[in-house]
Amino acid sequence: MNRQQRPRPNRGGQAQPRNSRGANVPTTAQVVPGAAVSIVLKADQPTGREVQGTVKDLLTRGEHPRGIKVRLQDGKVGRVQRMATGGLPAPIVESEEGDGRDLWTKIRSFLRREHLQTTYHRNVLQSRKRSRKAQRQ
Repeated sequence: MNRQQRPRPNRGGQAQPRNSRGANVPTTAQVVPGAAVSIVLKADQPTGREVQGTVKDLLTRGEHPRGIKVRLQDGKVGRVQRMATGGLPAPIVESEEGDGRDLWTKIRSFLRREHLQTTYHRNVLQSRKRSRKAQRQ
C-alpha cells in the first residue's frame, strides 16, 4: 500500500522557519557573526532553557525549521530561537564616502566577508591536503 505523503511546503513563497514551540525563528540574514542571540543547547532541548550570547560562527547553511545552529563566543553550540533583546543600537555613522550605511551594517558586511574568506581558504587547504595524501598512496 502507498503511504500517505506529508504535504510539501509551497516553494514559491517559503514561510519563515518555526521552532518546536511554533514561534518564528530568525533567518540567516538576521543571524550574523557578532549578533546577540538567544539559543537552546542540545542538552536543554527538552526543557527549552535558553542561553544568551554573541554569535561567533554559523554552523547551519540556509534556513532550518528549529533554528539556525551557531557557535557562541564562549564556545557553546545551539539553535537560535530569537535575537536577544538589549543588543547594541545601530548608530548612524556616515563614512567618508557618504554611502549612508550605518556602522553595524558595515561591521556585519566585514565579518561576513572575513568568514567567507576563512572558510574558502580552509576548504582549499583541506583539498590540497587530500590530494597530496592520495598522491602518496
